[in-house]
Amino acid sequence: MFNRLVKQSEELNVNNDLFVPNAFALYSAKKPGKVTANSEALALGLEAPKPTSFALVTNDLLQESTNILTVENFIENQLNSIMVQSIEETKTETENTCYDLLTNNIHENWAKEKKKFIDFLGNPLNRVSVIKPITNSVRTSSIDSEAIVTTKIAAYANLVGAIQTDSKINFPIVSAFASVLDESIRNKGVTDTWSLIACLLNYKSISQDGSQRGSINKKEYSYPLACNLMLWTAKAHLEKQFKKILMLRTQGNTVGGFPSLSSCVIEYLKSRPQIWQNNNASIENGCPKWLQIFYCLRCGDYDAAIAIAGSERLPTYSPAFHDLNQPGFKVDDIKMQSSSTSDEFKSIVLSILAGSEPLRNNTRLFETAEDVLWLKLTLACASLRVSSRNTLESVQFAVCQLPENKFIDRPLVYFQFLLLAQLFEKAIKFLISTEFWLEAVHFAYVFNFYGLFNITNGEDKQLFVELKDTQRGQINFAKLMCEYSNRIKYEPPFSVFYLLAVEDQQIQYNYIKDLIIQTRSFKQLLGIVDLSDLNDFTTKPTYLTKDQILNIASIAAIDCERNGEFEDAIQLYAHCSDYNKMFSILQNQLGDNLTQTSAKKQKLISMTENALNKFANLSKYSQTCLKTAQVAVFFDLVASQNYEDALNLMIGINILPLSDSAVNFNEVQQKADLLRVEVHTITQNISAILIATINCINKLYTALSSRNAINQQAQESHLEIFRQMSKILVAFAGLIRQHISSNTYADLLRINTNMLTRI
Repeated sequence: MFNRLVKQSEELNVNNDLFVPNAFALYSAKKPGKVTANSEALALGLEAPKPTSFALVTNDLLQESTNILTVENFIENQLNSIMVQSIEETKTETENTCYDLLTNNIHENWAKEKKKFIDFLGNPLNRVSVIKPITNSVRTSSIDSEAIVTTKIAAYANLVGAIQTDSKINFPIVSAFASVLDESIRNKGVTDTWSLIACLLNYKSISQDGSQRGSINKKEYSYPLACNLMLWTAKAHLEKQFKKILMLRTQGNTVGGFPSLSSCVIEYLKSRPQIWQNNNASIENGCPKWLQIFYCLRCGDYDAAIAIAGSERLPTYSPAFHDLNQPGFKVDDIKMQSSSTSDEFKSIVLSILAGSEPLRNNTRLFETAEDVLWLKLTLACASLRVSSRNTLESVQFAVCQLPENKFIDRPLVYFQFLLLAQLFEKAIKFLISTEFWLEAVHFAYVFNFYGLFNITNGEDKQLFVELKDTQRGQINFAKLMCEYSNRIKYEPPFSVFYLLAVEDQQIQYNYIKDLIIQTRSFKQLLGIVDLSDLNDFTTKPTYLTKDQILNIASIAAIDCERNGEFEDAIQLYAHCSDYNKMFSILQNQLGDNLTQTSAKKQKLISMTENALNKFANLSKYSQTCLKTAQVAVFFDLVASQNYEDALNLMIGINILPLSDSAVNFNEVQQKADLLRVEVHTITQNISAILIATINCINKLYTALSSRNAINQQAQESHLEIFRQMSKILVAFAGLIRQHISSNTYADLLRINTNMLTRI
């Protein structure tokens, strides 16, 4: 190989008239300063020869090349060879290590998956759940338009309002909810679900005292009493559903008249020989006799099963198909027959009649999730009469094993399975996350109405709580209603209807309070008096009782006051008849805005005027609030330069010694003493009041003194009155120095001095 490469190199050298060393020389180490053959080739713009692989460096090559290598070069090349070989070995070892790790993980994962798959096959429910359910009528509808959703929201809300405001409900509420929807194909899945709920709730039940009672429409409904009866109802629902489908599939194969169940079963089995062929079973009418009996039981017709059995003589009573005990029934005898027979289908039927798991599990009989659920429910019904581990909890566990992702395009089917297993909390948790969220809320409303939920309360708790000891979990119904009411709060009355369904009164009041404050629907929901409207004092119609209004208004008022929403707090305190608190807040707010000129101040003055007109005699704070409002008006008159009206108003308020006579120090002292017990809104603003008052006097004095009056004597008399008022104010200020600043007192002296110097 080496000689061939050398020959090729020589041929290239001849053709290119270039001197290029042999192939190995391309790898030889060069001393600094020397240019390698590669460098020379690159310098001439030619492609340098490339080694085919590191394997070219071998001992044979070294031996053949000793004539052109020095000892030093030989040693360096030997080192390079060792390094390259080490790299190759390391690379190979690394690849092998990575491959081993990868394959080990694959083997371990496969072992786990294989075990999981074997377990999966061992569970009949898992095995059949991958098949689509036979319930063809329940399919996902297209998402409703916004207009349709809005219409449905209004219709549902009006119905909920009727239920909440009617103390004696005299109509079946489930049927009423179902009637909200039109009969279009788009709504068929939802209406079918309402029908299932009606089936579970409206039945001829047996009360604890043994008396019969009809459809349950009120909150007298007791879930602990009804849960066992629901098992029978759920089982009957699946039997009726299967019978309907079986009859429809075989009706075309029968001749003349309406076919009997037994003839339909025979036609059904003949059309599906794969179910029963290659089995050691007794044949009758062209198909296994005991398989016919099984499908009669699957349709819930025990009498038809007895008729087909004939001389085989089925027991006249089965705990799996009768909800009343009968004497003479021996479960052990049936179990013994089930284990001893060679007929597979007979063994399965007898096991079911005895209320025990079939010893021979033919999965072809349980092709759908409904089939397996029916078996679980049948055994659970039997467990109410005979000792068995197949209880309601086992049904719920089996349904929880159904993979949700198999029902992505049919969420209502999975929802119905959860209902049949009485997993009401999980059913709502699942459906609320789908396009049927609106229906989920109203399904939840009905479940709560009949007491079917495990409830957890608390405004700060999560919506759903999983529990370790049960498959059901808990639902925070109050929070669910609150979240939905927030979603439709553009119509506050609709929101209130749902919040009224919350049973915890304190939580209910808090939610309604938050709704009222957020939407500012004081009139609409509380019928509140609007203090800013002089003509609006009548209480509006509302959806709440008087006690509810008073309690909600009270906590809302406290909340608004705490959050600084004082105008709302004033209205709310007025509505719950706490007039002292109402006038107190009005007074404080006026005091905080006394010297300002703003729309807020004008609204506060208007509210005070209206409150005084209606409630003046109902509060001890009404007079002090009136005085504060008058001072507020005084400052507005001063700001508008209406000095004469402002001064007359201040004289009428009578908090300052403004006498038109000579200085009466007794009067001044009396006013100073009264100021110490004056309302705080006056005392905290006394400096501004004094300055504004003396400015009014000064402006009026200046205007009057600049006129050329005809009656000089009268003019001088008026000027003297202004001078006396100014002197009295300065004397008054001297007695209340603890309430005013030094600057205020200095300004009063300056203004008074200016007036006196213009005499």
